[in-house]
Amino acid sequence: ISSAEERDKFITPHGTKIFQCEGAKPWTSNPNDECTEMLDVSPRAASKLYLPVQESALKIPDVGSVRNPFLDTDEVIKWIEKGTDLVRIRDMIEELDLDQKYSLSKEDMLKLIEEERDYAEDQTLESEEDIDLDRLEDSFYKTEFETLIKENVNEKDFVSKKEEITQYSDEIQNSFESLHSIKKLIETTANLGFERKGRADIEFNDSFQPARIEADFLPAFRSTGEGIFINFGLDNLTNWHSKNNNFKNLEHQLLLNGSSNQNKNIKSKNYDYRFILIHTFSHLLMRQLEIECGYSLTEIKERIYFSEEEKMAGLLIYTASADSQGSLGGLVRMMKPNFFEGIFKNAIENAYVCFNDPVCIESRGQGFSGLSLGACHACGMVPDLACSTLPKNIFLDRNALIGNEAGAKGYFNDF
Repeated sequence: ISSAEERDKFITPHGTKIFQCEGAKPWTSNPNDECTEMLDVSPRAASKLYLPVQESALKIPDVGSVRNPFLDTDEVIKWIEKGTDLVRIRDMIEELDLDQKYSLSKEDMLKLIEEERDYAEDQTLESEEDIDLDRLEDSFYKTEFETLIKENVNEKDFVSKKEEITQYSDEIQNSFESLHSIKKLIETTANLGFERKGRADIEFNDSFQPARIEADFLPAFRSTGEGIFINFGLDNLTNWHSKNNNFKNLEHQLLLNGSSNQNKNIKSKNYDYRFILIHTFSHLLMRQLEIECGYSLTEIKERIYFSEEEKMAGLLIYTASADSQGSLGGLVRMMKPNFFEGIFKNAIENAYVCFNDPVCIESRGQGFSGLSLGACHACGMVPDLACSTLPKNIFLDRNALIGNEAGAKGYFNDF
């Protein structure tokens, strides 16, 4: 209700609000709360009458659990802790025949030691700093990212393999740094509560919490799935972005669209067109996988790894379903060159076509708060379950992939 005069129309002669909230909480046995707010009327069959508040986590082992056993040798641990000079370490490797024992060259061993030292130093620095929540989330994603880009990982709950990039066309080799098949992964989803509005509209504490205040647990479920991981390479995206200054104008337009108070919780990095490129490509690729693989879009999810500070730019598309679609191997099979080439090409070609063009491609704001530009439900948007952003289906623009008439070159223009 927009004004006090209109509110008064819903008050009885006795001063009682007709549609006043009674503070009822039917999902618990607790007594009603005191509430004087007016109720919003919604159809009983509205699909978004109740929105679940969920958090998901993938069981991806950290760097330490998948590192080479060479690093766990007593001598190597002492070298790392004492900061032994690399020249001295090279001589000691020869004396102990460690290169023969672990089938690694001396150069590979020295590189592993340097990486382990850098990792330990970064962990020490982070523990001494006050890290905000966004930085903490990026650090958490960085741990997953480091595992995803490894050559091969064969753990009980996570199996991945790096594909040989030279098997693919020059266009794919120039667009991506590496491609990976994720043959097995575990997703755990916890139900935190539910709400009737998007999380960008209200604070999380104002959402409905079905659990008792004293409860020390949350209901959750685990699913086994598979996926594909695409490492764009942050340097590749930065090089493209720096040569296309016209995208700065579109970033400014999105900032204007999202300047309202209801968007205060949206991360600033999401306005970056490098993130928008990955997100839009993810949606188009998922839509193509639905067409060519038979997967339902509600069974496929995305996870975007993007951070300037953490030097990551990657995309994980995975299926983690309770039914048989979750682990049949169909998604991993699509990483074979003869399949991925076709899906990739068709996804890019479909970026040029939308039933709502030219209105869609030339849009200066559509979707939630106008935070999508050249993307609508006919081309770039997907079901809420598949999208990773909050609110859903924002920061999408096909111009990032195919360019626009203002001279901005799309990342896949040369495909």
